[in-house]
Amino acid sequence: MNSLLVMALIAGRRCAFLAPDVQSVIEIGAITPVPRTPDYISGLTAMRSQALTVLDCRTAIGFDAS
Repeated sequence: MNSLLVMALIAGRRCAFLAPDVQSVIEIGAITPVPRTPDYISGLTAMRSQALTVLDCRTAIGFDAS
């Protein structure tokens, strides 16, 4: 069975996501920090007039944020 995948590079490692699980791929503009959120939440950005939470995947899976 062939599946369409979306490939990403996270902390220098290749990751694959099933395409039906990915709603959009966007280029992020400004990120607004949100106080008192976990370290893996970078902040908020906007897409089509909706607020989106921006996650730092490196931190979320336990890698150094740099």
